[in-house]
Amino acid sequence: MKKADQLAIRYRAASDLVRYERNARTHSAAQIEQIKASLRQFGWTNPALTAGDELLAGHGRLEAATQLWAAGETIANCPTQGEVPTVDLSHLSADERRAYILADNKLAENAGWDVDLLAGELLDLRDVGFDLSLTGFDAGELAELLDPQQPGPGGGGGQSLADRFMVPPFSTLNARDAAWQDRKKAWLALGIQSELGRDAPAYASASEHQKAGGPATQHRTSVFDPVLCELAYRWFCPAGGMVLDPFAGGSVRGIVAARLGRQ
Repeated sequence: MKKADQLAIRYRAASDLVRYERNARTHSAAQIEQIKASLRQFGWTNPALTAGDELLAGHGRLEAATQLWAAGETIANCPTQGEVPTVDLSHLSADERRAYILADNKLAENAGWDVDLLAGELLDLRDVGFDLSLTGFDAGELAELLDPQQPGPGGGGGQSLADRFMVPPFSTLNARDAAWQDRKKAWLALGIQSELGRDAPAYASASEHQKAGGPATQHRTSVFDPVLCELAYRWFCPAGGMVLDPFAGGSVRGIVAARLGRQ
């Protein structure tokens, strides 16, 4: 029996919960996919918070769960499809509820990381073959933590142009230079591959010259030079800025942007 001042978990239909229309927290499609992957792996582990029928916390989880159910999937700890565990906080005043919605999201953001312990945990999980994407860290963040000597974002202020931009703007570029080639090798060591899906025409329509080169050389495109890509971002896009790639034909631009702290 529930005691005074003791929280009780109650399963309720997700469709009965009214989303807070002034919820300032946003959830991108990519993050919803992350939450869906988490629900598949771990199940529903954190009750949604409500005040009567009003949803205070759990908007992203509810959206992800709704999509999973629509696709015919099940969620551990939700034995009845369409129902989620909730905790009612109706004892809070209207103003307290509004403040708590903000605090529930912001307070977690204010925490930090012990980078050494974090990297150790991630390394242990990687060694046992666990899917690290389920931790919520993206590929760029994981590379920075697990391979800190690999290419990544530049430092703060007080640097020279070479420190900030790697190659100062308005310089003459030489892709054959040893430093350039070393930098390119470091990028390729992250696993960047040729632009899959952008091969040359089929063998039957290739020229005689192409055919003479052998099958291994006829249908591959070269990797977009990640060093050139890095320079373009460092020169023309501020840290945290957004990169628009109208071609979106390969992985290089996205990988480099993530590693350099661009969106």
